[in-house]
Amino acid sequence: MYKQLVFLYFLFLYSFSLAQVNYTTKPLDGFKIISLPRSYVPVGALWNLETGPVGAGASPDLIIKSASVTQLDLASDRQTKINLELGIFSFLKVGGDYEALKNAQLSVDNLSILTLNSPDLLKNNVGQYILYEALKVEKFKITVDKSRVVDAKLNLTQVFKNKVDFGAETDIGNKSTIDVSGVDLYLAYRVIKIKKDKKKEQPLKFKNQSYGGSNSFTFSNRYEAITSKVTVQICPCNIIQCMLDKGSVDKKMYDAILGRCASQIGYDLTVILNDEIDMSTGTPRKYSFKIKNGSAIRNYNHPLYVKPTSQGIEVCYIAFEKMIFEPIVRMEETYLIKLLDGKKSQKADLITHSYKFKSIVPQTVAGW
Repeated sequence: MYKQLVFLYFLFLYSFSLAQVNYTTKPLDGFKIISLPRSYVPVGALWNLETGPVGAGASPDLIIKSASVTQLDLASDRQTKINLELGIFSFLKVGGDYEALKNAQLSVDNLSILTLNSPDLLKNNVGQYILYEALKVEKFKITVDKSRVVDAKLNLTQVFKNKVDFGAETDIGNKSTIDVSGVDLYLAYRVIKIKKDKKKEQPLKFKNQSYGGSNSFTFSNRYEAITSKVTVQICPCNIIQCMLDKGSVDKKMYDAILGRCASQIGYDLTVILNDEIDMSTGTPRKYSFKIKNGSAIRNYNHPLYVKPTSQGIEVCYIAFEKMIFEPIVRMEETYLIKLLDGKKSQKADLITHSYKFKSIVPQTVAGW
């Protein structure tokens, strides 16, 4: 049960779309183009070098869109771009004899890289091969004769079973270019062998943010822990409003109401990456999340960042072993809710895992 709780809702906090991989010349190095594109690739599945993926892969909540590959990125690897577009044409032809698409020209418009985001799966499969990433096309442009536009749209709707949308049309001479979106077709994948990881732990000590001045005292239910890497704040801010909405109750019921509201509303978790600057504000990057784990947060992990290394990835997260909150008293329009101190009531660590990868490009797997 502990392992299920630890990473069940593990969502990557750091925005991979900003900087997961520093693409230099060939953004798709290490990827294998699928012989025939398909509507699903089991990211997270173990990989057998002879037969391909084993099982259905990871659940959708453990997979994220980690990067976008644009036309500009693909310009540095024209042959790969051509092969990807030929693969899409092969997929279009498999569905039937679509006359309007026979002499069409196609251009990939937007590619996404989907990445496994479960350190638990990585940790439990050290030494194994795993399907780590997949390349998906979300939209493309197709150019046909003007006289075949209606038929081409009908053919595409048949191929993709009514899931596509048609955008702008651009006419040049006797040709018309159509924007096609919603195709969600997988074109390539990347298999890695997971090598041994390293783990570092740093205890987090949360302190109350209430403070006193010369003539007043500012009260806060917010608690904060600060390290060189991150500042972590946790507050029952919206839980308090939930408790107030339930009206005046006997003090003996405070714990029960806190538990219900904490499960329904959740604690406000704010994470500030001290060494990551948000270019739009010029301040350290800040993220806000909810923890719906009950009044006492136990056996719960929450991510801080994921970043590439020269040999794999580094994953950093908070491991909440236990954080016990207790409602002390109702104070008119608020509650005093205290995070209990001491090792028996509070234990949280900043965990950093470094995973080494080795990319494997399968050569002999039928259909892949």
